[in-house]
Amino acid sequence: MVKKARTPDDLTISRNVGKNVRHRRAQRGMTQSALAAATLNTAHPLSLNSIMSIERGRASNARSLRAITVDELVGLSAALGTTPAALLEEPLCPACQDSPPPGFTCNTCHVAQES
Repeated sequence: MVKKARTPDDLTISRNVGKNVRHRRAQRGMTQSALAAATLNTAHPLSLNSIMSIERGRASNARSLRAITVDELVGLSAALGTTPAALLEEPLCPACQDSPPPGFTCNTCHVAQES
């Protein structure tokens, strides 16, 4: 059996999760290190390298794409105070990821966030 190399189109859900994790982490003013530390209090702890590769969508060697596991999804959602389903969703607005910073209005989708 010949193993086919993954392409970015094969991992659209993992890339959505990475974007959502990065966005939600930034909204909370967390660093990647702080998020990794927050996952230590969950049933599925993640290392800083794992957080970095999930957000980037690439493995640490940067040669291969990075798929997210269900365990990682559960640990990240618990650490970010959200649900796994929320991290899986594709945001409607590519600019603000459906949630502009507090006190701002997105210039793309025009959603306003109260401060």
